Amino acid sequence: MKLLTVFLVLMLFSFKTANENFEKISFTMQSKKSVKGKLIVTNADIFYNVDGKMVTHVLSPIETIVINNSKGDLSIYNPSENSVYKDFNYMQSTETSTLYYFLKDKNNELGLRSLGFTLKGTKFENGYMITTWMPSTNYMKLFSSVELVYQQGKPVFTKFINNKNQVIKRSYYYNYSKVFNINFPLAITNINYFENGDSTVEKTVFSNIKLNGNVSNSYLNFIIPSNAKLIKIEKK
Repeated sequence: MKLLTVFLVLMLFSFKTANENFEKISFTMQSKKSVKGKLIVTNADIFYNVDGKMVTHVLSPIETIVINNSKGDLSIYNPSENSVYKDFNYMQSTETSTLYYFLKDKNNELGLRSLGFTLKGTKFENGYMITTWMPSTNYMKLFSSVELVYQQGKPVFTKFINNKNQVIKRSYYYNYSKVFNINFPLAITNINYFENGDSTVEKTVFSNIKLNGNVSNSYLNFIIPSNAKLIKIEKK
């Protein structure tokens, strides 16, 4: 299985809304990622309920069913092979991604504060509010600062800078729509930069949003077959 592709889908679509009437939500997602001149297209349907359970049905490039929860339990099932990979890590929780903070209406800092970042400064330029965040000691080896930019109260851009003062990631949030009366970006573009000069560009688009009674339970109730072969992957 292409576990890396599936894991990226998982982390991108982990969320939890703060709306009191929320029971469940579903999305259709398409992600296009450019890597060294090659285009990787991932299509998936995502289902999520108020208990923090999320099921991602990856349709292509390889059909897989990803199940995770707010605790960090993760299962990736390959129907064609009847195999399953299991793991546990809170960073795989449904409460650790950007979209979690959007749908929980906590997009004022997109989870930076919960990761230990502190606000260093705020400035205004050409209609944008630009905030700069400094990392905790846990992240100083990875980042020197993060820039988070707002327009009309909505996050539109983030920039991550490493301790060599190099930009290693840019993210753009746009095509906002209302979901449970919360501003939600229907498109996100991530650009990652590497030390060897290479970069990857990934654009993700959300559509076909359904709420509560309009959401099918077929995948939320999905149970991995008990005879599925357990896949073990050595961690480096």
